[in-house]
Amino acid sequence: MITCIKVKTEDDLRKCMKIRRTVFIEEQKVPETEEIDGHDHLGDPVADHFLFLKNGLPVGTIRCLKKGDNVLKIGRVAVLKEARGGGIGKEMMDLVEKMFPKIMTFALDAQEHAIPFYEKCGYIASGEIFLDAGIRHRHMEKRNSGR
Repeated sequence: MITCIKVKTEDDLRKCMKIRRTVFIEEQKVPETEEIDGHDHLGDPVADHFLFLKNGLPVGTIRCLKKGDNVLKIGRVAVLKEARGGGIGKEMMDLVEKMFPKIMTFALDAQEHAIPFYEKCGYIASGEIFLDAGIRHRHMEKRNSGR
């Protein structure tokens, strides 16, 4: 069981950014200039950051961007290596989706290797493979069953 915190403090945001730095910049070699952007601060009107704890320790993060047409874009989904493989990623996705009961469509751009994971979460791939930060991605969407 993990705990989901909607980030409201600079300290919690720093914890999210540390996880993202470890997973994306250090492990996957994504350039920092492509990983960190203008939505990575408290008070951004379209961004919500979520920090996930297991036994009180940070293990994962997700950033959500509110788009037009009642769409929520889920991104920057990261789980620390030592916490992977135990279902935490699926639990994180479920918890975040429950935070937005009025959203009609959840969207994301999945790294190619993660497409099977997101399919298990109920997402459907569409469109062609594209490069983002030099990594192959594909767009995926899911209708909100909680509506």
